[in-house]
Amino acid sequence: MGRSWKIKQLLSIFRFGEIIVAHRTSLPNAGIYMLTWDGNSLEDHGMQIDLGLIGGSSGIFIPKEKTKCESIFIGDTPQRDTDVEEEIIFEQQCDIRNNDAYVIKFEVECDFDKIQNTNARSYFLGTSNYNFPFRIDTSSYSDNKYAVNLFATGYETIETFYDDVRGASSLYLGEDICTTGDYMEFVIKQWADNEGIWRMTLEIDEVLMARFTSSTAPTSSSIINGRLGFATTDESSGAYRNGLGVKNFSIREY
Repeated sequence: MGRSWKIKQLLSIFRFGEIIVAHRTSLPNAGIYMLTWDGNSLEDHGMQIDLGLIGGSSGIFIPKEKTKCESIFIGDTPQRDTDVEEEIIFEQQCDIRNNDAYVIKFEVECDFDKIQNTNARSYFLGTSNYNFPFRIDTSSYSDNKYAVNLFATGYETIETFYDDVRGASSLYLGEDICTTGDYMEFVIKQWADNEGIWRMTLEIDEVLMARFTSSTAPTSSSIINGRLGFATTDESSGAYRNGLGVKNFSIREY
């Protein structure tokens, strides 16, 4: 089962059919645990509510999600590629890699006036590896668009839910995308479900825009660090500065 349970460490145990809930009061690892019993074996699903941070059976619950490692690259004050020289790399503290389960969140300013009439492309936001797991560009070569590039190498099924999709999984967002105000919120999630199927989703302002599935984990194990700006100074290569605000940029364990 992977964990040694002792009755003296537990305040209470409840069974609801196949589900067993155990309250462990002793430190370390005080918390609420879930187990399941199929009639032959007991499976430990781990801690669901962590009490260890506040001292055992104090009666104050901290949801498990709050204890997951998170790295905040940019907070609530917007930063812009025009604020930095070339690019800035935000190193994370959680060692989350491209083949791990994670949640990436960020908000991008919705201002099409800043990307029109420039005849240039801007690789203004993404990760230190330009190809994993995402990059956000703006383009005005033929139209004024936000280009959301999701790199789905290894994923077997790719579904997109937006009208302008180029290549396998690049969404080109027009002015219809700005529906909730001055900023768009992006949420990228990757995880393995209970059947061992790997999944990745993109939501923009809580609307599902893309969904990928695979029977195997992503092959790249590169660490995911945040990036603002672009290192190359040649504007024709993607280093044009658009000055769009970026805020609440973070990555955490799924």
